[in-house]
Amino acid sequence: MPYIVPAIVFLMPMALVSAELASGWNGGVYRWVSERLSKPLGFLAVWCQFAMTI
Repeated sequence: MPYIVPAIVFLMPMALVSAELASGWNGGVYRWVSERLSKPLGFLAVWCQFAMTI
């Protein structure tokens, strides 16, 4: 129960950022990160996102 508020505080801004990026640019997290930073960091971002769902 004590983790609900921190989870909401963290996940709501993340959801808003993802929605804003998705509405402005095609592609997903890999494309957003790889175009701005580098392809290896794009892969790392997607891998970390995948690892959080396990």
